[in-house]
Amino acid sequence: MKIEPYEKDYFFNQCDPVIKCSLSQEQSHEVKRLLVLSMQCNETQITKLNFNIWFFRFYFVTLYFGREKRLSLRRFHESAKIEILFSCLGILLSCSLTISMIFAIFMSLYYIKSFAGINLFEDSHLQDYF
Repeated sequence: MKIEPYEKDYFFNQCDPVIKCSLSQEQSHEVKRLLVLSMQCNETQITKLNFNIWFFRFYFVTLYFGREKRLSLRRFHESAKIEILFSCLGILLSCSLTISMIFAIFMSLYYIKSFAGINLFEDSHLQDYF
């Protein structure tokens, strides 16, 4: 991706005039060089999907699909078996938390219903089924 000179000048001109005038020629050249580096994108195969949330006017969800090319540093190198184990444990933990949250919501609604005195089925309770 090539950054045109007018783009970096545009962003450099957005700087406070007092600060911009206090910079030397070398400093302003270096700031412009850093602006070009910060605007460059190494990834060209990113697919971006935006979903507006209709009941929140100013919020939306953005999903990016593409291969990660940023450098990632790991504290230790894991073998494939350990990565698979951690993935399975993460999935198991996520599923168990989801099921327990659904159960907690269901039970709280059931107790609120019972406290209000509402009977959905005559002569039967949830405890009768267990």
